[in-house]
Amino acid sequence: MLKPLGIVFSALLAVVVGVSASGAQAPSGRQFRSATEARTWLTSKGITASAGSMLAFLSGDDPSSADVMRAYVALGLPLNGPGGDELSPLTLVTRSCVGNPMAAATTAVLIGAGADPTVKAPDGNKETPLMESVKCPAVLRAMLAKRPDLSSVDGRGYTLMHHAMAADETRDEATRLVRGAGFDVERWRASLIKEFKHLPNLDGLLGGPGRTAVAPPPTPAPPSASAAIEWESAGPFPARSKAEAVKLLHRPGTETTAQDHFWDGIRRQQPQRLALALQAGADVRGLSTTKSTPLIELAERCRGGNPELLQSLADQLIAAKADPTGVDEIGRTALVAGAAACPIPVLRALIAAGVPLNIADKGGATAMRRAINDGRIDVVNLLIDSGVDPRKEPYNTNREAAGNKAMQDALRRRR
Repeated sequence: MLKPLGIVFSALLAVVVGVSASGAQAPSGRQFRSATEARTWLTSKGITASAGSMLAFLSGDDPSSADVMRAYVALGLPLNGPGGDELSPLTLVTRSCVGNPMAAATTAVLIGAGADPTVKAPDGNKETPLMESVKCPAVLRAMLAKRPDLSSVDGRGYTLMHHAMAADETRDEATRLVRGAGFDVERWRASLIKEFKHLPNLDGLLGGPGRTAVAPPPTPAPPSASAAIEWESAGPFPARSKAEAVKLLHRPGTETTAQDHFWDGIRRQQPQRLALALQAGADVRGLSTTKSTPLIELAERCRGGNPELLQSLADQLIAAKADPTGVDEIGRTALVAGAAACPIPVLRALIAAGVPLNIADKGGATAMRRAINDGRIDVVNLLIDSGVDPRKEPYNTNREAAGNKAMQDALRRRR
C-alpha cells in the first residue's frame, strides 16, 4: 500500500536534517529544514531545482554534490529513478565514481535517504548500483553499510562477488568487503571457480578453500601482455595496429571493450590506456553513460589531477577529433566544466580546439563565472586574452567578484 505523501516526505526530511529512527547522524554537510529552503539554496547556486539538473552533479566531482543531493532528497525527488529507460541516482554515481572524491559522500546521502542499491539498471546487463560500485571501494563500503540484499544477479546471472572478482584494479579490496558483508561464497563457489580459475590467488579471494572438496588449484595464468604496460605513461606512444592494441587491452575473464577502456582511460587519468583504446577503434565522438562528451568528462576530473597526465589526455582527444562544441545534460561545455580546476595549458588547448568561450549552462554559469567563483585569476586572464569581454557576461562580474580586489582588477583590464 502506498503511504500518504506527507508521511513519506517527513521520513525523507528526517534523513536530510541528520536524524534517523535509531538516532544515528547522517553524513555532515548542509542541512535543509524544508523543500523551500532547499530550493532557495539551489537558486543561490544557479542550479535548477529539477531532477535532471541536480543529478548531473553525480557525474562530476563538484565539492557541493553531496549538498545538492541533500536538496534533492528534501524536494522529494525519486531516489530510485523515475523508471523506464532513466538511470537511478545511485547508478549515475557508480558509473562515474572512479577518480571522483565526492562519489562516496553523495552515495552516503542517497543511501541514508533510502535509495536502494539493488535496483537493476534498465540498460546493458541489468547490473545494480551495488554491482557497479566494486570499482570504487569507498562507494561500495557506503552501500554495504545499510546491509543490502547480496543475493541478486544481473542479466547474465552474475552476482556481486562475480563483479568484485572481475574488478582488475580493486579486486582484492572489493572481494574482502563483499565477503565481510556476508556474501554466501559457498553457494556460488563452483560458479566463481569456473569463471575465475585463471586467477592465481583464487582461494584467498574466496576466503580460503571451501568446506567440501573443490577443483584442484588453478594453474597460474602466464603474465598477460598488458601486465607490463605503464597505464599512466604520458607518452609519446608507439604506433600500433588495431589487432595489437586490442590484444594489449585484453583482460582475461572480463568482457571489457575498447570503448570501456576509452572511458576508463579518461576517468582514471591513464593516457596509455586511452592511446591503446583509440588505436583499438574506440569512438571518440560517442557520449558517456551520463551523456557527457570525452572532453567534458576529462574537464570534470581536473581537480586534484596530475597536470602532465591531464595534458596528455587532452592532446590525444583533441588530435583524435573529439567534439569541442558538445554540451552535457545541463548545458556545460568542457570549458565551463573545467574552468574551476583544470590547469591553464589544458584550458588553453580546449580553447584552441574550438570549445565555445561564452556559452552559459542551464544554471547560468559561464566559464568566466566559474573562474571568478573559484578565485581563478589565471583563468580570468586567459579568457579575457582569448576574447571574452567581462562586460558582456549575463551577470554583473564585478558584483560576482566582490571582496576580491585582485580579481576585480583583472576584470577591469578590458573595461
